[in-house]
Amino acid sequence: MTLAETIEKIKDELNNLQDRTGVPVKVILDLVAFLLLPGKATATKLGKLGLLIKAIADSVEAVVKKGSSRFTPAQSTLDLFNEFIASHPNFPYSKKYSTVTWYYNANMPRIGGTSNQNAGAITFEDRIYFGSRPKRTVSDISAMFHEFVHTMQYRKHGQVVFAAVYVGNYLWNLIKEQFDSVAAYGDIKFEKQAYDWDRRFADWLNSRSSFAPDENRNA
Repeated sequence: MTLAETIEKIKDELNNLQDRTGVPVKVILDLVAFLLLPGKATATKLGKLGLLIKAIADSVEAVVKKGSSRFTPAQSTLDLFNEFIASHPNFPYSKKYSTVTWYYNANMPRIGGTSNQNAGAITFEDRIYFGSRPKRTVSDISAMFHEFVHTMQYRKHGQVVFAAVYVGNYLWNLIKEQFDSVAAYGDIKFEKQAYDWDRRFADWLNSRSSFAPDENRNA
């Protein structure tokens, strides 16, 4: 791929990102500049970065939250989370379910590129949004656990570090994966960890003879 083709690809991806999230390209470029341009990390610079990240997150969340409704997971679902974490001493985080707010019927953004497929869920700090109400199935409860891992990543690293690493990983992966947005997303550090643990959770849940999936019950 020539330099000119690479530049055009970057422009296309930025425009697609703007279309998916509602965040103007200029704001995205401002964030990229903060992440990629050399310069000493001063308190003033980090403060500006924090404000920029919060502005982007607030803008996207406002779109996602529109029309959504809050829900409380079934205690039996949270009990499964508790049992799994207790039986896996290498799980890297401490659980704090009381700080998490859950939503469904959210206005989910498209996954990536020009795909018309919407994301199933998205997390902003301690707020988790789903496109539809999760059911008592292995796939849905594992997806809930995946997003719950993200809330703990936010709690450990803070919004600025989480967002900077997430966006920085994604941009680097886009170039590395020749603008395959799905592959770039899957190779983000925080996503790899969340997918690793939700797969372990799904395997653990499938191994439990006492777990009875029921698509007619809410998780």
